[in-house]
Amino acid sequence: MSIKNKVLTSVMKIVSIEAKSIAKLNVNSVCAGPLHQPKVPECANKLRKVI
Repeated sequence: MSIKNKVLTSVMKIVSIEAKSIAKLNVNSVCAGPLHQPKVPECANKLRKVI
């Protein structure tokens, strides 16, 4: 594997982790009540499977 592919793989992992965490923050901030937090959507869970 070349250096370019390793760097690209690392960047894609970081971007997918950041996207999932932003989606989680968005889902958790939608509801003001601490007792009812909606689940993270399936499309957000698919972000970690990018690589």
